[in-house]
Amino acid sequence: MTDDTWNIVVTTPDTVVRDYPNILQQMADLDYSAVVIRGFYALDHCAEVVRRIEADTTGLVDVKEYATTEGEKLELRYIGPGLGRYVNDREGFFRESRLSDDKFERLYDGLPDARVMVREMIGRLLPDRQVIVPEEDGERYSDAVIRIAVEGDSAALHRDSAMEYFKGWMVSQFPTQFSALVCLQMAESGGQLHVYKRRWTPEDDARKVDGATGYPPSLVEGSPLSTVVPQAGDLYIFHPEIFHDIAPMYGPRDRITQGIFFAMSDTDKRVVTWG
Repeated sequence: MTDDTWNIVVTTPDTVVRDYPNILQQMADLDYSAVVIRGFYALDHCAEVVRRIEADTTGLVDVKEYATTEGEKLELRYIGPGLGRYVNDREGFFRESRLSDDKFERLYDGLPDARVMVREMIGRLLPDRQVIVPEEDGERYSDAVIRIAVEGDSAALHRDSAMEYFKGWMVSQFPTQFSALVCLQMAESGGQLHVYKRRWTPEDDARKVDGATGYPPSLVEGSPLSTVVPQAGDLYIFHPEIFHDIAPMYGPRDRITQGIFFAMSDTDKRVVTWG
């Protein structure tokens, strides 16, 4: 891999639409790697959300243990179900989606709701479209997921694509996907997002190593990259269908983010959002 050679847009909630009205298309075209909107969620609100999570971890946070392909144990901590963990369990996904509704209401009670704020920002960036939390067979998707990453956690090189990985789900019909994350608290050290200017090809899957998580780092060797180091209060958006990873985290302070995927239809004016 190379040094950071791919531009990131850094802007504010008041100027992003004026200065970068086509930023989503520009990211889909790989003109930019990400847009970071500083001061999106007030710092005192970030601190209060973090305080509530830490004060009621048992009541708010689900912890699930998985065995990695290397045989190691991995714990994931989150509020609200991420679709990626339920791709073969529709009933479980929608059940957990409804159980998380009350948790999010308690989390944002008396505060600006960061889920609503993100959807409103998406609507500002795509003013001719309708932004919705979709339903499937009468069941509404989860509208966000909060991830709590602790010391030692990381994310291997991977890509996210509902169209590719969630075939048969309603959201797989929407071809252009983005990831929007609000940074509520950053890790003491590490935890940065690396985005590589490298699209997936079917041949890439042949380079996966049996027993290893994600793709081998050699896959993006020599590719231009950007490193996104979010600050508390930032909203950062990138195109997750290209390769990316998250560096290991160090120190006692957890990395806490609210994530929302969104994707655009190429046949109508809908934008679907989900956790």
